[in-house]
Amino acid sequence: MWAVVNGPGTAARIRMEGFDIAGKTGTAQVVSLGKDTGDNKDHSWFVSYAPADSPEIAVVALVENVGFGSTYAAPAARAVYNAYYLKMRHPRHSGGRIGGGREGGRRSHPGGEGAAGR
Repeated sequence: MWAVVNGPGTAARIRMEGFDIAGKTGTAQVVSLGKDTGDNKDHSWFVSYAPADSPEIAVVALVENVGFGSTYAAPAARAVYNAYYLKMRHPRHSGGRIGGGREGGRRSHPGGEGAAGR
C-alpha cells in the first residue's frame, strides 16, 4: 500500500513530502461493460492511512459514478490529508497545498525495502 502512493503506483500523484500515505485505489463496477456511461459510470474509491509507519489517521473516499479511483477518490482523500497535516503538524501554516506529487522525486520507505508492501 505504501508503494501505491510513494512509488510508481496508481496514486503516486497524491504523495506528500514528509507525510507518507499508504493506500489502495479501486473502481467499483456499477453496470455491465459497455453500459458504463453517463449516470452509470463506475464508482471511484481510495482507502488509506498515514503516516504509513505509524498511522494517526485513516481516510476512505468513495465518489459515485465518476470512474477511476486514482483520478477522483485519491485526490479527494489527499485534500483531507492536507487539512489534517496543516492542523496537526503545522498549526501556524497559512494554508495551501502541502508538497508532493511526482515532481518531488522518489524516496525509499523509512522502514526499508521490506516495508514497502505494507
